[in-house]
Amino acid sequence: MAAQWGYGIGRCIQMFLATLLMTPLAGIAGPRVLEETARIASPDSSYAWPIAVATDGEWLLATARPAS
Repeated sequence: MAAQWGYGIGRCIQMFLATLLMTPLAGIAGPRVLEETARIASPDSSYAWPIAVATDGEWLLATARPAS
């Protein structure tokens, strides 16, 4: 039945390899290692921070809470 459709095992292997080559390989490389380049002092010593940190391009967002 596969022969009448023109799909042999060789064609399946070609399709698999083509799909594999189109897959982004960044995830296989492993996690990114971020190095410290600067320290940011707490703007108010009555707050404990950073609780959570997020980066987006040139932006750094950090959350704080009142110190206990």
